[in-house]
Amino acid sequence: MRQGLLLVLAGLLSACGGSTNFPTPTGKGTVRAINAITDGPEIAFYIEERFQESINFKSGGGSTQWDDFEYTFNFEANFFDQAESVRIASPLLKIDAERDYTLVVTGDVANPSVTIWEQAERVFDGTETVFELRFANLSPSAGSVDVYFAAPGTPPVLGEQQGTISFGEIIDAADFAEGEYVLTVTAAGNPADVLFQSTDSTFVPGNASIAILFDGDALDTSPFDVRVLNTLGGGGQLADARFGPTVRFIQASITLPAADIYNDDTLTNVLLANHQFGDVSDNFEFVIGTTPLNYTPAGNPGAILEESGITAAAGTRYNFVMVGNDDDRIGAEYVPNLRSVSTEARVEVYHAADNHPAVDIYLVPRGDTFTIDDRIVNGLDFAFRTVLRRDAGSFDIYLTPEDEDTIIAGPLELDAVLGDVFEVFVFDTVDPATAELRVLPSL
Repeated sequence: MRQGLLLVLAGLLSACGGSTNFPTPTGKGTVRAINAITDGPEIAFYIEERFQESINFKSGGGSTQWDDFEYTFNFEANFFDQAESVRIASPLLKIDAERDYTLVVTGDVANPSVTIWEQAERVFDGTETVFELRFANLSPSAGSVDVYFAAPGTPPVLGEQQGTISFGEIIDAADFAEGEYVLTVTAAGNPADVLFQSTDSTFVPGNASIAILFDGDALDTSPFDVRVLNTLGGGGQLADARFGPTVRFIQASITLPAADIYNDDTLTNVLLANHQFGDVSDNFEFVIGTTPLNYTPAGNPGAILEESGITAAAGTRYNFVMVGNDDDRIGAEYVPNLRSVSTEARVEVYHAADNHPAVDIYLVPRGDTFTIDDRIVNGLDFAFRTVLRRDAGSFDIYLTPEDEDTIIAGPLELDAVLGDVFEVFVFDTVDPATAELRVLPSL
């Protein structure tokens, strides 16, 4: 059905440029969408039946231009109990020339709301020394907030806020000179109750952006998160300077002896003692920036087994994993996929078993038999990871060598409900013909 509608729409749009009875546009406006459903999945955004882009939580697309007509904008999401994507919202909007529209999807994915922010379209010619910024609140838990935007070191003072914003609201745009700024968000009317305070951040001229307060999620160490989205679809995250990164250590190199981990080059501070194969540490608070990591034999700082390091950003949770063998061992950080999504259960599988260059993954209903045609991942390479998305239920995970049917690990039993997130590691065993599947402890 959609293919036919696409062809009809394409004909209508192309006809607008020729001699027809359709109205003639007088100009164009710009449109973009933002996904603000806290526990929602990626959302597909359409103008009429024409696909625009897929948008993750806390993300927004770039602005696109459209003739000043009336359109239905459609949003779709995937549910595991539905064979096809489900249309979850369809607001009708008349585009006016030289106006900018932002469609914000909030609430529950099964019954969302769409709020439309509108302002005059801003056009830059490249000679400006200012940038345009608006401030918005898409945090369901923050309540009404005051927003302060000033040079580093400037404390928030009541009366100097850019505005007071309730959930779903945005304040009028303002121009600021290029330079360094700190964004501070406080409870409304109480500058001493700081909810968020960014690191010093440099803003460049010649662009229009929105700084948006969101709730933090499992990827964040801070309770709130701010994203700056510009009209081109780019932007970035403003981290809360008060919440540093955290790091969890995973020892997955079976040939590495039990080790002490030092977080300095002088080997004076033992961060983690007697870290053995298969160990998964608690979270450690880290400083922002680059920190050296030196592995020495447990109790013997006189010899270094591995030299590594980690570069960590404020407000982010990391895993640091040591993988490989004596000839080719590496330590690397990564951000695990921990965000809970209400429409699915997620299983992130990290392949850390050096004895098996690539594996196939099977995720089958509890107790079921399977064939090679049932694999859901073909050839996950060593030191890579993948995310499996499934409905609620009881499942078994198996591994085989790539393109083979010999089981080398499993069954690992998982009982999942929607919103669950599992971190599963593939470890080597003393038998090089097998591997171990293990669920890591929750953070």
